[in-house]
Amino acid sequence: MKKIQFVFFGLAVAAVAGLLTFSLFFSKTGLVRHNRLKTEHSKLLDSTRALRQENTDLSAEVEALQNNDAYIEKVARDRMGMVKGDEIILKVR
Repeated sequence: MKKIQFVFFGLAVAAVAGLLTFSLFFSKTGLVRHNRLKTEHSKLLDSTRALRQENTDLSAEVEALQNNDAYIEKVARDRMGMVKGDEIILKVR
C-alpha cells in the first residue's frame, strides 16, 4: 500500500512541477512573453530616440528658416530651384 501511495505522490509532484514549468514559460506572465515584451520595449526605445533626434533636427531647421537669411536662400536655391533676378541659368547637357 505504501508503494502505491508513494507512486501517486510522485505522480502528483511531477504533475504539479509540470504545470508550474508550463506556467513559467507560457502563461500571460511567462518567460516567453517577457522576452517578447523586452524585445518590443527595446525597439520602442530605439524608435523614440530616433524620433526625438528627428524632432530636434526639424526644430533647428524651423529656427533657421525663420531667422537665417543665408539658409533661406540656400533652401530656395537647392530645393526649389530659385535664382536671383540678375542671374543667368545655363543648362549643360
